[in-house]
Amino acid sequence: MDNIPEGKEAIKKVAKGAVKNIVEKRKDNNPTKGTRNSGKQANRKACKKKNKQKLTAEGGKKNFNQIKRENKWTKNSRPKVLIQPIRNYQNHNNVDKETATNSLFGGDNVVDVATPEIPLAPRWNDLERLNKERELVGIYLSAHPLDEYAIVLKHVCNTHMDELDNKPALAGREITMGGIVTSVRRGTSKNGNPYGIARIEDYSGSTEIPFFGNDWITYQGYLNEGTFLYMKARCQPKQWRQEELELKITSMELLPDVKERLIDKITITIPLPELNKQMIADLSVLTKEHPGNTELYFKVTDPENRSHVEFLSRPVKLSVGKELVLYLEENPELSFSIN
Repeated sequence: MDNIPEGKEAIKKVAKGAVKNIVEKRKDNNPTKGTRNSGKQANRKACKKKNKQKLTAEGGKKNFNQIKRENKWTKNSRPKVLIQPIRNYQNHNNVDKETATNSLFGGDNVVDVATPEIPLAPRWNDLERLNKERELVGIYLSAHPLDEYAIVLKHVCNTHMDELDNKPALAGREITMGGIVTSVRRGTSKNGNPYGIARIEDYSGSTEIPFFGNDWITYQGYLNEGTFLYMKARCQPKQWRQEELELKITSMELLPDVKERLIDKITITIPLPELNKQMIADLSVLTKEHPGNTELYFKVTDPENRSHVEFLSRPVKLSVGKELVLYLEENPELSFSIN
């Protein structure tokens, strides 16, 4: 638990007293190296079972050398979720320590408790890990599940979720948007027709989009929690109340399926004074590691002469992923355009 910042108190329903105790123990220069040290470090009264569970799931105990947070939520041979036997083991150690302190015979009389069996567990995928973080803290911490599709959401889609409430501004436009389904409520109307209300999130925020009758029948296969969507829509008057506008989804596809088709080409602009061997090497690795269908163009500009040269990298067709986009965003001297 070393390296736990005091910001851990932002984790939902984790007591401030537990966080304070953990931080104080960390400052004693006694880093957590395993199950036994963890039991000795944190006061079991200050840091109770639920606090430890939440810190574990969020990643607050990720510095254990031999135990990853996935392991702690995997059942062992008994079967029990590992976090409970670890809790029992730590309590036994603490009780033994307190008993030895008050004993006439000192610590020589303490019986060593067997370390719990540590089952192997597959690593959580990115979405599972991020959902755990959001569940406990209310936001994504280490990344955003949409990062792989950021290029589409920011440079291909013309509408974002936080704009959908302003329907007059959307009227008459061809709307393209995308995001991740975070929840779905299903039901049946008074006349017996099924419906669903999906909450969809992008970088701007989230909104609920209702699907009634035939629309629900058409799109319900796409509307599952964790699905990445690319949608087209139009904003039109309601059928029975022409004075009111509604959002009508006209097509829906999976973002992973359409990403390559939506990005025909990417043009990376490099000022001539910034061009160097290291940049060429970095771009070469990033563009060759992810083959795909997108054409790669370079535009080298000469600010002094106000001229430029644009050329196609014929051997390379790539899939524009988060690594390349992150590199371009972290190097402000570079810019890029899509299609």
